[in-house]
Amino acid sequence: MLFEYRKLASKYNVSEVVIKNRIESLKYEIYQVAWGTSIHNIRILSKAQLEHEGISIKSCNELSKGKMNANPFTTKRQCS
Repeated sequence: MLFEYRKLASKYNVSEVVIKNRIESLKYEIYQVAWGTSIHNIRILSKAQLEHEGISIKSCNELSKGKMNANPFTTKRQCS
């Protein structure tokens, strides 16, 4: 498992569902950091903004379900 949900939930005193939802909501930002974007250059986009720009990305939650070798990022335009 990519994330230890139970351990994180205990550390932050929240449920595992809260941890999973937070990771899901930060999927684009997590992707940017994982692929080397400086923390100062991360684009923070809402779900609606991602859809408007044609960006589709798998979350870490989805990737932890056995698709770790798959490219999580697809877009209608080149990623900068």
